[in-house]
Amino acid sequence: MSQVILQEIKKDNRWVPDLCSNYQQLVQTVTSQSSDLILLGKLEDLNWLEACRRCLKLWHNLPIILLVDQLEVSDFFRK
Repeated sequence: MSQVILQEIKKDNRWVPDLCSNYQQLVQTVTSQSSDLILLGKLEDLNWLEACRRCLKLWHNLPIILLVDQLEVSDFFRK
C-alpha cells in the first residue's frame, strides 16, 4: 500500500518524498530537511507504535499519518 501512495505523491511535483527504512534514517531525514509531513509505516528496526511516539516527542507540531495494517488505532493517537 505504501508503494502505491508513494507513486501517487511522486506524480504531483509539489512534494519530494524521502523513503526511510529504519528509525535512524527517519530522524536524520526529518532533522536535516524541512519536512511538512511524515507518512509512517513499517520500519525495519522499530514497530510503528513506538516510532510514532518517538516522532511525536521530537516533532510535536509535525503531522503524522499512520500507514499501518491494523484495524484499530489506540486513542493515544486520536486528536
